[in-house]
Amino acid sequence: MLALLPAAPPESVVPVRNVGTAERVGIRAIGIWSDLIGITTLIGETILRTGAAVRGQARTRIVDLLACIQDAGIAALPMVALVNILVGGIVAFVGGIQLRRLGAEIYVADLIGVTEVREMAPLMTAIVMSGRTGSAYAAEIAAMQGSEEIDALQAIGIPVFDYLILPRVSALTTMMPLLCMYAGALGLFGGLAVAVTMMNISAASFAVQLRGAVAGNAIGTSGSLLRTMS
Repeated sequence: MLALLPAAPPESVVPVRNVGTAERVGIRAIGIWSDLIGITTLIGETILRTGAAVRGQARTRIVDLLACIQDAGIAALPMVALVNILVGGIVAFVGGIQLRRLGAEIYVADLIGVTEVREMAPLMTAIVMSGRTGSAYAAEIAAMQGSEEIDALQAIGIPVFDYLILPRVSALTTMMPLLCMYAGALGLFGGLAVAVTMMNISAASFAVQLRGAVAGNAIGTSGSLLRTMS
């Protein structure tokens, strides 16, 4: 059999096809349209099946829902805590360095309050959950599709959306607000630690200024605090 092989394998020439601008734009538009259809279908199915689950008509097991809640909630607490404590400390350190030049270190509490509670805590929590829980869900469902488990569920009459998608979406929807509050509190703690240890700001002054910043009346609180200190 080796003697029958040619001395040199024949070279296969694959013609290169030039893709025009119009074709690239069309492919991109079709891809965006397909993504929009998929997102719309997911949202619509979630709303419809959630209503059915509230009426007790969905075939979703409580055990699967509790397992997804544990995975998206309790199991994610260490990662969310680590990221938000570090972000709060970094924001306090960077902002405090600049505010120290103006003699306004106390306003680092306003910076931490507005940045963490209103912006960074929800954003960083969403990024962590997308990278951790969302990718795990996608990998698990893709593995089930590759091993034909989803086809088996459809063959025996189990609705795939109720069994796989609805528990995960419900768990994420339930846990995200709680995780955002948890992340905001830990971000404030990280900022407080940096402010107390590196800027000689008392915890009481930080708390008073932080309360005014989060409530939306930071200017009035700052003025009353400065008058009290003077």
